[in-house]
Amino acid sequence: MTNLDIETEFLYRDLKEDIYMDLLAGFFSLEENISEVTNILKSKFEMNQANKKVCLKLNHVLYSLVQAARSWWLKFVNALVNVAFGQGEVDPCLIFWKTECGILILILYVDDCLLTRDILAIESGINNIKKMFNVTITKNVKEYLGCRIDMSRKGEIMVHQPHIYKHLEDKFQDVLDMKWKQKKKMSTPSTPSFKLVRVKEGEGVLSLEEQTLYRCSVGILLYLVKHTRPDLANATRELSKAMDVANYLHWRELLWVITYALKTQEKGIVLKPDSKSVKLSLKIFIDAEFAGDQDNCKSLMDRIIYLNSAPVGWNSKAMIDVRLSLTEAEYVSMSEGFKDLKFIYMSLKYLQMKVNLPMLVLINNIGAIEMLDLKRNKCCNKHVDTRYHWIQELIEDDIVNMKYVKSEDNVLDICTNILLAKRFENTQRK
Repeated sequence: MTNLDIETEFLYRDLKEDIYMDLLAGFFSLEENISEVTNILKSKFEMNQANKKVCLKLNHVLYSLVQAARSWWLKFVNALVNVAFGQGEVDPCLIFWKTECGILILILYVDDCLLTRDILAIESGINNIKKMFNVTITKNVKEYLGCRIDMSRKGEIMVHQPHIYKHLEDKFQDVLDMKWKQKKKMSTPSTPSFKLVRVKEGEGVLSLEEQTLYRCSVGILLYLVKHTRPDLANATRELSKAMDVANYLHWRELLWVITYALKTQEKGIVLKPDSKSVKLSLKIFIDAEFAGDQDNCKSLMDRIIYLNSAPVGWNSKAMIDVRLSLTEAEYVSMSEGFKDLKFIYMSLKYLQMKVNLPMLVLINNIGAIEMLDLKRNKCCNKHVDTRYHWIQELIEDDIVNMKYVKSEDNVLDICTNILLAKRFENTQRK
């Protein structure tokens, strides 16, 4: 893998809109600027217009503009297309290029590009990009977007985030007990049966400084959950409900989660090659908790997608509206999970990778599977939004296959429920 960092990328951005800005403060304090502007005004305007307010028209995008990121993306992608790169069909920041030198996969995140696949194709791609932009090249990449990438001799890849844990520890070094490292290893990421309830009027709340630290730390935990720690999803989701105002019960739970994360920072995502099969296999676990949010009775939905034996996508959040039963909540969670599954399938297909069909969907609710038969359950499903029924097309086309899984075998229990230590550890190993 090779990393390309585009130097001063904002200087390359073209601006389509007409945007004007005031002169910077202190501009007229410099005599040379005053005389220069006066000469410009005299040459371009009549004297009766010269006293009007002076402003500047932007020729290029500034970094702080709303249009900055999209303008740079358009500039970069169009430049790649002009040299025969393919344009992202599924994800606009995922670009596939096939030449006589081999295959190149390019991932774009603002001004950081990650190139992987065939060495000759990577070198050819870099040479084309260097003709258009000034770049800094880093070969044999070990870190990308805050994630450390380690590869073993067996070809296994481990993705983890040691720098994020260091940042989290530095933030809380004055708050955590100095002896936390010597304490016995915690078994679960949060206290059993913990459910966050929002602060009610009259209750004691954190100070402004503590609330700021609370928001900052939950943000760090969310970044861990996003990339390498799905086991922290349930606890972090609960803590994120009190980002505006939290009490000391929430604060104590936050310290528990942080301590657990720091004591288990060796954990990460491990990607193992499968030499037995040429094709890739995708499967998704679906789960939901009926009325899991105690403040508004909204249900919680969770999903985790496996590519071969490694988790590559997961989500844990509340539904947008209240559901009337557990079966209905599981059905809606299934529909939302299918979106992520289809996106990953389409991305792999775009990269010309073969995927075994049908993909496997595992859910621990027979009623949700039965709801897929609209003809038999039309009366029961009339109140369910039509947009959730699109999943039936995937089943009819044999793209996915539904299968019932027992609750104890559903790995999503750690994202939906607060489990006891023994069951949590057994599920985490899966």
